[in-house]
Amino acid sequence: MNYHRLLLRRLEEGRPLRIALLGLSKFTTMYLAQARVSPGVHVVAVGESDPEAARRAMLALGWPSEQIIAQTPEAALRQGSTCVTEDIELILRTGAIELVIESGSDAVAAVAYALQAFRARKHVIMVSTAADALVGPWLARKAREAGVVYSAAYGEAPALACELIDWARTSGFEVVAAGRSARHLPGWEFGSPDTVEERCDPPLDPERSNAAERQRVNAFLDGTKPALEMAGVANTCALMPAAGGLSFPPCGTPDLPRVLRLREDGGVLERIGQVEVVASIARNGEPVARDLGRGVFVIFRAQTEAGALRMRDWFRDYEISCDETRRYGAVYRPSQLRGLELGMAVASVGLRHEPTGSPHTWNADVASFAKRDLQTGETLEGAGGRCVYGRLLPAQDALALGALPIGLAAGARMMRDLPSGACVRWSDVELPAVSDALRLRREMENAYAPD
Repeated sequence: MNYHRLLLRRLEEGRPLRIALLGLSKFTTMYLAQARVSPGVHVVAVGESDPEAARRAMLALGWPSEQIIAQTPEAALRQGSTCVTEDIELILRTGAIELVIESGSDAVAAVAYALQAFRARKHVIMVSTAADALVGPWLARKAREAGVVYSAAYGEAPALACELIDWARTSGFEVVAAGRSARHLPGWEFGSPDTVEERCDPPLDPERSNAAERQRVNAFLDGTKPALEMAGVANTCALMPAAGGLSFPPCGTPDLPRVLRLREDGGVLERIGQVEVVASIARNGEPVARDLGRGVFVIFRAQTEAGALRMRDWFRDYEISCDETRRYGAVYRPSQLRGLELGMAVASVGLRHEPTGSPHTWNADVASFAKRDLQTGETLEGAGGRCVYGRLLPAQDALALGALPIGLAAGARMMRDLPSGACVRWSDVELPAVSDALRLRREMENAYAPD
């Protein structure tokens, strides 16, 4: 791999990777803590709607004040410093910036900025799983057409799961299942941000418990965020979701290969090559023993009968996590460092032009479903709100339903009444405006529509 050595060489040659961050989220704040001391990387610009808040955050991370006072990206390039600005267009027009990290909370804006970056011949690392689930395969296509790279963000669950899948396949195994662990119970899909405290563990920080934060956390608890992440994994690694979506079986690490095997073998999977999320709490609300926390996993098996026979001995001899038949094995990563390890994607994309996950097919979609009875004239809040949640579906099933993707739900106005639990369709809503995200989504749907 040798990324560190390659970055040192770039530093010695006086041509560090020149990057920009769009949106100062918690994820990118974590990255900035590391980028300041990472060799061979120059953060030329940080785009944020509140520049002063961004500067305060960077100062709290130990960035010297003189390092973040450049008035323009061009000045930052000359001085070797960083420009903090709300002018995203200015950042994207700066030719010397090679790579953009998009970390805004709005999927529609994230898609628009990614397309602008492609036109400016800049690589894009997409932190927004909502944008990736919405049009990721088409963004990857647009990037290839522009001669640049579109990549998932290393440190987030999709890229980490894709890494394990790549390990398994490169090692000659058949991938049976892959996914992550999350805190979820049946019925939580209808949960509101107003009741987050009842389901959240650890409790929300009172100092950060504003409306936006409660909605963000609720998107995890109601299953929308895990669905978005698994859509990215399925579309990147050519896996499939179950017909009914994620089932969240309670499961600790010792039981991963027993639970995540085919139904005919006593597991929960309906097919080989399925994405799934295991729950870290049992159906009675008690914690699962030795749960995977926020980790990711891959379940694998030998591709031949002869290999399977020998594998049983090797699984036993080397104490590999496996089921009682020793046919299914599991490898997992119990944690994710999120933005603290984003530098792996920066190095991979910037140095070798290789993504740490990039969707190349459309196997999975995240459709909007009503959390409660919806009335004509209501405006939907989007992921984590009080109106709809996102359910993972096979893309062709979502197409057949005419389902409204959760990434375009925010701001949509209901044109008819819908009962709780119903799929919200394109025909049920009026969207607030035409956008690049909507245009790309329509292009992608038309391309994948059955003949």
